[in-house]
Amino acid sequence: MKTDPGNYKKIKGVLRNRFGLDIEENFVNFEVNWRRKDPERYDQIRETYREHFKTHPNREAVKKRFYIDEDFSIYLQSSHKYSELPEIDPENLLYFPICRPEEIRRIRPPKNASDYLLAMMANAIADSPRLKRIFLKRWEANPQSWSLSGYFDRVAFGEYMRKLPSEKQAICSNIPAHFGFLSEPNGACIRSPHGKVIVVSELLKVYLYYMNLGLLTALTDDFPQVDAFTALSIAVRMMLQLETPDFDLDPRGKIPTDLHDLCTSMAEGQLQFVIGHEYAHALLGHLDASAAYRATVILVPTESGEAREQYVPEYEQEFAADAASLLQVGLDPAALTALTNGATWFFLGLEILNASAKVLRPDMAKEDTHPDPISRIWRLRRELLARKSPDRDFTAELYSDTDVASWIDRVNSIKKVMLEAWMPERLDSLRIYGSIYFPTFRGPALIDRFDY
Repeated sequence: MKTDPGNYKKIKGVLRNRFGLDIEENFVNFEVNWRRKDPERYDQIRETYREHFKTHPNREAVKKRFYIDEDFSIYLQSSHKYSELPEIDPENLLYFPICRPEEIRRIRPPKNASDYLLAMMANAIADSPRLKRIFLKRWEANPQSWSLSGYFDRVAFGEYMRKLPSEKQAICSNIPAHFGFLSEPNGACIRSPHGKVIVVSELLKVYLYYMNLGLLTALTDDFPQVDAFTALSIAVRMMLQLETPDFDLDPRGKIPTDLHDLCTSMAEGQLQFVIGHEYAHALLGHLDASAAYRATVILVPTESGEAREQYVPEYEQEFAADAASLLQVGLDPAALTALTNGATWFFLGLEILNASAKVLRPDMAKEDTHPDPISRIWRLRRELLARKSPDRDFTAELYSDTDVASWIDRVNSIKKVMLEAWMPERLDSLRIYGSIYFPTFRGPALIDRFDY
């Protein structure tokens, strides 16, 4: 517990007197927020909670987990008697119960590439109070069968691999891959001490859904524009680490079913392109010692500053991985069309994200490691269309150049409204960490720590 003796005594007293927990006998997961970090915001939150403690139907249950006074607040996440815990070294208890005891033994220390990938995810959660609370809620829903390794599904990776020729399937099946936490809305090939691993942003699924919703509905007459630009804002904020990643606990609104299904389907196709892109880096040898340019990247959300070696490619290698994501599955018309059209929408969304990031988070500005999104669209189409032949026309359902040019013009118009009208009017609120909601489609408001 990293705190001075006086504060430690206060916290220990609250845990014992308010929650009945002696920290000498219990392992306790809890969040602490101190007023001194942001007095004005703390006082606003405290006053809000005071009102909820008077009237909220869950107030008695919340009092068993939440305490707030003039100086600090404590939110009790979970507690376990040391006498009832399985054998876990004290320094590894920060992973429990989100990691099962056998998973902790796998990651401390990792013995192979699969363990290494699991350790990356466990560390990211352990280092983030917000993520830890989200995952503890997920654990609480099914503690008997919960496992962190089981939470991150691999279905989308298997779906892509089944499109590959058998010899490439064999190579990719030996590269551990699943969703996790990254600072950008894509994936990463990582050369770990135990071999290659692939991780695709867990938040990418959320980002793609809301970005698709915004791109489809912005500047149209049949969807509330305040909701269209809210969708774009949620997507952008998600990838800039400004939006709380708790969508399963606190939904932002219920979108009409047909539109929801369309955005979900589009996101699934885009994920296939991103997953293929990362496998392509491995299949093309971009992680080999002679080819890779290495740099460090912070996996987020994290507070420890721990870094990982991540491959940072040259532009030409990025273009090559884009093309290989499509072409390494062969020339099956349906697969190529779905992957290419999905890639087009993915890059259109990145154009909005990149422009918005410069306004909302200029502190995150850094040297580009990827070509600009619009260049990637045209380059990818040229690579694909060059494979067309009279006896092998796989382009019947492909977006035409005219279609793509029209969508780029539309995205530029949306971007102009975002940068010149929507964001300037809401800049302060868009830069604050938290959650934003659809004005038209939001259901009953849920209160943090009271309803979830």
